[in-house]
Amino acid sequence: MKKVLMLSLGLFVLIAAVAFIGCSQQDDGQHLMGSMATVGVGSINGVQGQYCTDLFAGQTIAAGNVCIEILDHGDTEELCITYITTGDWVLIETQAWVGEDLADMPQTRKGNPQIGNFPYHSGDITGQTSYTFCVDLNQYGTEGGAVDLCGLMLYAATHAVVARDIDGDGIYDEQETAWGDGDRMVARGNWSTYFTIKLECDLGGVGNESGETAFAYDCAGDANCFIDIPDEGINRWGWTNGAYGPGTYYLDIYAGAGQCDITNGTLVGLLTVVYDGAIATVTYETCGDYKMDEVHLYVGNNILAWDDNPADPGYTVAPGKFPYTDDDIDTNSYTFTIDGLSGSIYVVAHAVVVGDYSLGDCGVRGCVPPCIPGFDYDAFETEINDLGGDDGLVTVNVVHQSGIANQPYFLGSLGATTGLPFYCIDLDNTIYSNRDYCAILYSTYDGSIPFVNQPENLDLLNYVLNTFKIGDLASDGTAFTGGDIQRVLWSLVYGSLPAPGAYSSGSSTDLRVNEILAAANASGEGFEPPCDGVVGVVVVPVTCDGSSQAAQGLIAQMLVTEFEAVCTVCP
Repeated sequence: MKKVLMLSLGLFVLIAAVAFIGCSQQDDGQHLMGSMATVGVGSINGVQGQYCTDLFAGQTIAAGNVCIEILDHGDTEELCITYITTGDWVLIETQAWVGEDLADMPQTRKGNPQIGNFPYHSGDITGQTSYTFCVDLNQYGTEGGAVDLCGLMLYAATHAVVARDIDGDGIYDEQETAWGDGDRMVARGNWSTYFTIKLECDLGGVGNESGETAFAYDCAGDANCFIDIPDEGINRWGWTNGAYGPGTYYLDIYAGAGQCDITNGTLVGLLTVVYDGAIATVTYETCGDYKMDEVHLYVGNNILAWDDNPADPGYTVAPGKFPYTDDDIDTNSYTFTIDGLSGSIYVVAHAVVVGDYSLGDCGVRGCVPPCIPGFDYDAFETEINDLGGDDGLVTVNVVHQSGIANQPYFLGSLGATTGLPFYCIDLDNTIYSNRDYCAILYSTYDGSIPFVNQPENLDLLNYVLNTFKIGDLASDGTAFTGGDIQRVLWSLVYGSLPAPGAYSSGSSTDLRVNEILAAANASGEGFEPPCDGVVGVVVVPVTCDGSSQAAQGLIAQMLVTEFEAVCTVCP
């Protein structure tokens, strides 16, 4: 949970916290659900009638539900999305996007949603406990009548800002960003989620629901068709791949490629093999709407799996006899980890894949390794560790900037890197200007750092460092100062907010501090530093034998470009 200290925010107007279902039409065409008849859709995501998913605030707090319903107006059908808060949570604002392809959602090049560009938005609805958007389904190809909706698959991203009054004083002192529960849009950083909406009618959907057999194929030249293996007399299609030494390998997954002819098959996913000479990690990932019902894997030194059947021992390509299997899944990603290996290995990867094969390929042929855009947290932590010497320590030297305009709290050096901005993030110690200290460094995405009382807010800290610059104008026309940013960081990380007054490069006011805190709380959850941005490094001065903390803890503001291979921009 992220609890941000706010001062002198003023009172929100508390609208009666009673869930409503109304009929009033709003000027922008969005309206509340009324008593209209539902269309004859058999199910939404397998649920009869209305389908609901959790509304999670701050990633883990159940703050309500997002519910989906189909409404029939005679000549048009609508998909209506209703946000309903529970407990003492209320809505501040909501935004939603619905479409047939997640790639059409307004997003950054890293795949993070741009909620300000979502087509459905409530504006300020502070205090309401229910709100509904309705989407015209005709824009997705339906022409009226329930039968036209059968088999329609949509994606939905449902965002909200929610708040609650914890101490009952009429002020919303906790505010969180919230998303309808589903799959994450990006693997790291931003925790935004989306979910799918599958409409089914009595006539049934389209696609091969019983599943199609699929095998992994190494298009780099290391694939051997079962049919072509000498002296085995195998008449079943599929491939054994290898032999592989230590390394990382990418294989396409093809369904229905009879006679090993990939031009007759459908590309349904990617297989990744990571082998270090002893352990192999094999990951299946289907693309588009394809999912796996079963997976069967062979990894070993022989070209194929071996069947020890006493009556007929020998190589086998029957997936049910492979050593690593799972026959009861419904997923688009599955991983096996196999140890005890040595030497060169072969890989035979089989899956049963369900989906609408009339849609064809959903990826790029050619065993293309996936490009994962954005900030690499593991690489960042590795590079932080590499900055230290053999003893894990680095030299830090800072100079206090008190009374110097348009500067951070300190300027100084970290190892060989000079001219860095620094801020304090603890209040229990002192650090002296222009003195060398030994220090231990930590990633701001490390959850266990000395004196960091609220490590869950370190992503908000990075949001502040990237979003608010000294000298930028606040809403009242005055400039943000180093003192404002310093107080914000104390509040977020240390959990204490000293009084306004003179700090470092300028005086600090509650108005400017609260403006930064409000923005960080609303938009900083899961923040991912951009490749051309900055990232915080926690600096803990210690005695040079590393035995105890020697001075005040700091945050060094470093350019992401200072670290090699930390940020990836995909083409």
